[in-house]
Amino acid sequence: MRYILLVVLLLTACSNDGSLPSDYNNSSETEQEEMAAVTNAGSVSAEELHEALRERHGAEVLSQLINRKIFEAEAENLGITEEDVEKEMLSLRDTLGLQETDDFYPLAEMQGVSSQEQLEERILKRLVLEELTGNEKGVEEADLMQEYESGEAVHVRHILVESREKAQDISSRLEEEEFSKLAETYSLDPGSSGSGGDLGLIRRGTRSPPFEEAAFTLKESEISEPVESPFGFHIIEVTGREPFTVPFDEVSEQLYTSLNERHMYRMQRKEEELIEEAEISILDEDFVDLFE
Repeated sequence: MRYILLVVLLLTACSNDGSLPSDYNNSSETEQEEMAAVTNAGSVSAEELHEALRERHGAEVLSQLINRKIFEAEAENLGITEEDVEKEMLSLRDTLGLQETDDFYPLAEMQGVSSQEQLEERILKRLVLEELTGNEKGVEEADLMQEYESGEAVHVRHILVESREKAQDISSRLEEEEFSKLAETYSLDPGSSGSGGDLGLIRRGTRSPPFEEAAFTLKESEISEPVESPFGFHIIEVTGREPFTVPFDEVSEQLYTSLNERHMYRMQRKEEELIEEAEISILDEDFVDLFE
């Protein structure tokens, strides 16, 4: 992300005439060019400005620049071009009922996007993440119907452990050992381990997106691969399913929200994976801990 910072500070007080420092007109042209701001109380040099910006915002800006490079490289690998970004902008414009592409910017500013370049960067990132997560088309009617048919709630039990390795080890033992016994022995969830991992019926929107996605996509009696959530790694089994008792039209918005949250979570995790997998060497000693 490119940051262009122009600072012109003219500080005046009610008790003075606002004149420039007495030595300003006597300073050389080179010295004047190296000043970022001049006031009757003193001058701010370009070096002072740059150092303050570096100290306060350097890590954030460097992180954003590295992030941008990673996504530009990934877009190139996927064959996503500037034309694709422009096409997406036009599609969004039409969806929002805007007449001109420039009409985007007031809306974008409300989301913290202050320039066309930043808007294009966000669109490029979204196109990359959508393709990598298989979500290029977004949530469609068929997805909503499939979600509706999977039921309003599912009866599940789970085993929660701290690492993927531990979860994989337990998964391999499920062919010969009982789920409930392994849950009682190894699960870190104090609320369910005593009952063999049984969580009872869970409804949409009550669990973390990855847990909910696994629970509502598994078939009855099917056991998941290890599922990572903010709490650790879960092994999930669906033991029953409760169908919706209301028509599809009455819950379609709820289903859309649920699916969209899960898609957004997958995209967020994919972004984290791209950054974790990138080979990043920070050469500036002030920021060496940025990605550790």
